[in-house]
Amino acid sequence: MVIRLGLSGIVGVVVTLALFYLMQSLIAGADSALTDDKVGNLVDFVRVKQDQQLETKQRKPKKPPPPDEPPPDVPQQNFNV
Repeated sequence: MVIRLGLSGIVGVVVTLALFYLMQSLIAGADSALTDDKVGNLVDFVRVKQDQQLETKQRKPKKPPPPDEPPPDVPQQNFNV
């Protein structure tokens, strides 16, 4: 029980310190991002119109197979008791 509590406390402290370090690095990086004059490369995607006509194939549905023999008629049951 004591080992479990101590281990969970140590893991909690390590995770907390890691999160504080991550937040500090994110905040420190935000100052330099506002002063950078580099915009970066801009990639422009252009769709070129093609001169080809799209040929579609007119498909007709296949005829369904003939039905099997229908099941025999079920006689009416008398529910009067």
